[in-house]
Amino acid sequence: MLLKDRVKGILEDDYDLVESIIYELGFCNLKEYGGYWRFGYDETSNPSALRLYKGSLNFKNYKYPDKSGDIYSLVQYRKGCNFEKALGYLAHKCGLVVSEEELNKKVNLPFGSFFKNIKKIKLDEYIETYSE
Repeated sequence: MLLKDRVKGILEDDYDLVESIIYELGFCNLKEYGGYWRFGYDETSNPSALRLYKGSLNFKNYKYPDKSGDIYSLVQYRKGCNFEKALGYLAHKCGLVVSEEELNKKVNLPFGSFFKNIKKIKLDEYIETYSE
């Protein structure tokens, strides 16, 4: 099992740990509802700006919708770090001892990263746009 899946499995079962991580990241006004938590950026911001779902650990950012994702994205967004650092932080919070090798383990992308390579293609041609 991959480290990210082990960490997520621990967090899905330990709601107190998730709440302590939310507070440690500096978010405020945490309120628990049936299947999710709502919280804000700080004491003066909207206390419903962010929502973290318990089952999937996905979060919705109502202030910046393009910043939504999962618990790893939330840590990356708040700490301004990459995925590996966010994974290391959450693994440490879960009490997992992680080797550097396991933390930097590359994931095999589906289709041999075919679609990721398409994004790198640059067109040298000029594409003319027409007025309405």
